[in-house]
Amino acid sequence: MGYKRMEGAVGVTQPQGVAEAFKRLALDRTAERDPKSRRRRVWAQDLYEEAVRALLARLACGEKVVFVATPVRRKEQKTVRLEPAVWMQVQEVAARYDVPSAAVVRTALLSFLESQGITLGCPG
Repeated sequence: MGYKRMEGAVGVTQPQGVAEAFKRLALDRTAERDPKSRRRRVWAQDLYEEAVRALLARLACGEKVVFVATPVRRKEQKTVRLEPAVWMQVQEVAARYDVPSAAVVRTALLSFLESQGITLGCPG
């Protein structure tokens, strides 16, 4: 991630608590790392990309996914930046399933948190 990201930014309206949950998860993963490792810190941004990549892999395997709609209440806006190659894949998936790119990213983030055992309650 040493390059300057010129594209691949998507504004995602998500349920409250998602950004905070990713920050806590990043801190937990940082604490688990070996202190002698060269790149010790895990950033929430790394986890956002990991979440999107995981969803893209599930879709590539043919798994059926229900995309999460924009929350009506208790929501927050977050800009998620992705590597250009991942961003292109998100756009292709969005076009294929006729959903907004933000819905693809939102679904990835929420399913990733769920896979980590983190639930936020009712996203409505």
